[in-house]
Order: sequence, then structure tokens, then C-alpha cells
Amino acid sequence: GHLALAPTTIVDPLTTLGAFSGFLDGTSLRGTLDSRFDFETGSNRGLEGDLRFGIADGSIDLPDPLTKITGLAGRGSVKLPSADDTPVSWEAEGTLRSLMMDSSAALGFPLTHTGEFLESPATFALSGTTGEKPTTTGKITHLSLAGEQHGESVTFQESSLQFLHSDDTLTAEGRTTFGGNEIPFTYRRNNKELPDGKSTVTSEVHIPTIRLGTPLTNLGAFSKAAAGLSLSGQVGARVTFQSGPDDALPTTLDFSLADGTLTLPDDGPTLSGITVHFLTPDVKTLHTDQAEPFYIADLTYGDLSFTKITGHYQIRPDRGLTVSRFQSSFLDGRLNVDPFTYPDDDQADFRMNLRFVGIDLRTLTRLFPSFDGRLEGTIDGDLPIVRKKGTYLPERGGIQLSKQGAARLRYNADSLFTDGLKPGSGEYKRMKIAEDSLKDMRIPILTGRLFDPAEPGKAAVIRIEGQSSNIADAPPIHLNFNFFEPKGEF
Repeated sequence: GHLALAPTTIVDPLTTLGAFSGFLDGTSLRGTLDSRFDFETGSNRGLEGDLRFGIADGSIDLPDPLTKITGLAGRGSVKLPSADDTPVSWEAEGTLRSLMMDSSAALGFPLTHTGEFLESPATFALSGTTGEKPTTTGKITHLSLAGEQHGESVTFQESSLQFLHSDDTLTAEGRTTFGGNEIPFTYRRNNKELPDGKSTVTSEVHIPTIRLGTPLTNLGAFSKAAAGLSLSGQVGARVTFQSGPDDALPTTLDFSLADGTLTLPDDGPTLSGITVHFLTPDVKTLHTDQAEPFYIADLTYGDLSFTKITGHYQIRPDRGLTVSRFQSSFLDGRLNVDPFTYPDDDQADFRMNLRFVGIDLRTLTRLFPSFDGRLEGTIDGDLPIVRKKGTYLPERGGIQLSKQGAARLRYNADSLFTDGLKPGSGEYKRMKIAEDSLKDMRIPILTGRLFDPAEPGKAAVIRIEGQSSNIADAPPIHLNFNFFEPKGEF
């Protein structure tokens, strides 16, 4: 015989789907349902049947309140065997128009499959068996999830995954496209029953190390600090979610970047060859429990280049960034920075101290194309930088020759001092000797004051003392150079 149910709208949700699979425990279904049950039975055989059903305009409420599915349509069947020791098998397939996932705890904003993706509904196919060891397998394709925060949008396009649910464990693997990059991932969720009847759930998403062929430019959706950044390189990540009997536990994030390139907005510097590891026990605070090392092969900003940058960083619970053991190759010397903490508030005051060691004067003077001389030697120095009320300002610093020896200046100073003087006069002769001395002058003393408040408006006051060893009776030469501050913010 058969039993048939005409299309009927379900007012009170069906809550018994868990009878077919533990994967569906706690799930409730609404929508318009039709079904037909064909069966056979007899005096010496058990009931055997085939239940076929369809669902239209359906919605599913999952036990996880963070996910909601609507616009469900599909068909399926349940096969009831006559033998008691044979498990019941079932299958279903169809489409869904809308899926909302409240991913605020992990990303800071929800993800939805709806709106612009209505013309391309996601598809699903499920099958499973009941019994002592029920299993469920499934496949989801054409799922695109979109979200928006801080004025920037993100889309995980054409996502697909295959999964298996057995013994309270769900495992899945799939792929998605983000920012033009195809990203594989795996997912694992485990339910653990506690002695008091309650349970804990642990979920993990893992992205293996991949190379971003297309730079990511919408990272500002995840953090305001990343607005306008461009990132490429080899990345990998692991996100772990945990919930206890009463409350959700912090979500952890383990992220790594190798051979990365980061470009800052507004013609900011470009960092390349980045290697860094980031591990936070709570994505809400993004703090790290300990200092982690970082390496940057090159940082270029205008004509300046910093190479082989190393150091350690740590993010505080208040999101302040502490940097320590910072050092870099700079102008064929070294740049070291004393430990400092950069506050999360861009208006908060802070201070950092730069220390220069062995800066090559010849390399330094190449930054000034108008200087057609040659200056050899190395200098050391320091320069504090402060931020007050959101404005960066330098404080008094200084430079001096390195301990390893004097500097040397070669400069064609013809007519620099004698221009306008009468040839043959005493003053002309004295100035001529000074000009000739600058063509090859040994400099045992070179000192400078940087941004000295006693010299308002001046970026640097440099004093050079030297004497030529190639000119007989050459007098000592004392030179003072004033470099004036540029207009606008430092």
C-alpha cells in the first residue's frame, strides 16, 4: 500500500530529525512538505518501505543559534528495510537561498549568503544511515558568504565542502575564493558529553600554508588598523572555537606569514620579505601571551631603505603594541630602537628613541643630489620621536663621528669663498687656501644637534672641524651648517 500527504505547510516545526542522524540533533524544520510512503508487509516478513518527500520554502533552525537557513527547497527519500539488523538509509538534495552565519565572535561581523547571490542558490546533497553507529555524509557547493564592517566588504565566493559526521565528530574539507585567491580549508567539530549530561563543543578551522597570488586589499573589514593595506605572501591560519556547558570560551587564532609584502596606504612605506607568527588566545582582544620574533627583509619609504629588520613584538590586552630588540641595517650602518609601546589610541602620547650606529657618510650624502662633493667616514647618533595629541614631533638628538676614526671631505669649492673678492688681496689668498683645503680635508671633529629647542626652526646644526694635509700652512677650517625644518608636520 501507500500513504500520501499533499503539500502541507508546517506550522509547528518538526524537531525529530535527529532520529535519522546525530548531525541533525536539535534541528527544527519549517516549510511546505509533501510525501508518499510506499510499503510492503506480510505474515512472515517485516515492514519494508520507501518514504519520498519534498520541502519548499523551508527554513532550518540549528542547535547552534549562530546559523540560520531559509529558502530551502529539495527532495529526499528514506528506505526502511524489513530486516531488523539492517540500518535505515536516507538521502536528500536541494538548494538554499539564504544562509546567515553570526561570525561576530571570530570576524567581528556576520556572513550571509543572500542579496546579490539570490540568482545562484547554494546546493546540498546529504545521505546517511541510522543504527548503533549512525553516519552522515554531505556536500555543499556554490555557497558565497558576504559581510561588511568599517565601510569595507568581504566575500568568500563559490565555497564548497564535503563532510562526514560520525561518533559525535564532524570533519570537513573544502575550498573558497577570497580576494581572487583560492583557499583550501579543513574543519573539525567534536561534541563531548559530560557526566552531568551537559556537553562541550570544540571546533577548528585550518587553512594550510598557501601563496596569495593576488594581494588582499580589503583587510580593513577585519580591523580598522588594516584599512588601506595591501598584503601578499605565504599565509596559513588555524582558528579554534570552544563552548562549555554554560558559556562560549575565547576563540583562538594562530596565523603565520612568510615572504610577505605589505604596502601601507597614502604612499606609505612598502615592507617586503616579512616573516612573522601571530598567536592570540582571544580574538576579541587580539593580545599575545608572549613576545614573538619578526623579520622584514626590506622597508622602503621614498629614498630611504631599511634592510634586515629584526625584533620582537607583543600585543597587550589593551591592544597596545610593544616592540623590543628592534634593529635594522640603514645607510650601511645600523638603526636600533629602544623598547617602546605603541598605544591603540592614535591620539594617545608615546615616545620612541632611535639610535644610529656606524652610518656611512658617503651613503648618507647620496640622499642629497645637490651635494656634488664626497664625504667619507661614519657617524653615530640618537633621535627621540614623540607623539603628542596625535602629532609626531622630534625631540633633541645628536650625532658625532664614530670612534673608529676621522672623516674626510672632498669638495670642489672653487669661488665658494673668493667670489667677489679682489684677486691677490690678503683676504682673497686666505679664502683661496680655505677653498683648496676643502678639496681634500681630514675631519677629526664632526658633531651635530638635532631639533634643539635652543635653535627654533632648525632641524640640525652641524659643526665640522678639519684641516688639509696636502696644502702647506693650511689653517684649521671650522664650518657650521644650519638645516631648517620643513614646513608642515614632521
